[in-house]
Amino acid sequence: MKHIILAIDSFKGCLSSVEAEDAAEHGLRERWQDVKVVKVPVTDGGDGMLNVFLHLFDCEKVAVNCHDALMRPIQVNYAVREDNTVIIESALSCGINLLKSHELNPLRATTYGLG
Repeated sequence: MKHIILAIDSFKGCLSSVEAEDAAEHGLRERWQDVKVVKVPVTDGGDGMLNVFLHLFDCEKVAVNCHDALMRPIQVNYAVREDNTVIIESALSCGINLLKSHELNPLRATTYGLG
């Protein structure tokens, strides 16, 4: 029996880490039906980090109102583990993925909404 560990980061704007690993597992199983696959979602700390933590740990997901990098009101999530560790993905509130290309201006943008 073959043993394969999948630890795939997300594909920005396309697939989450979990979705990429599910797709890879599907392809592997088409070739080898008896393969043992272990999936370990990973993150580089950017987009998708919160979802990886929610997948790996028993967390409560909490919604909160805040502001994006241009101070527009938005709602984002953070997570709280059983041991009261809080997981915050800053890209959800002030990441450049929330801005259109003509809005990318470091002189106007802020991380105020994160804190």
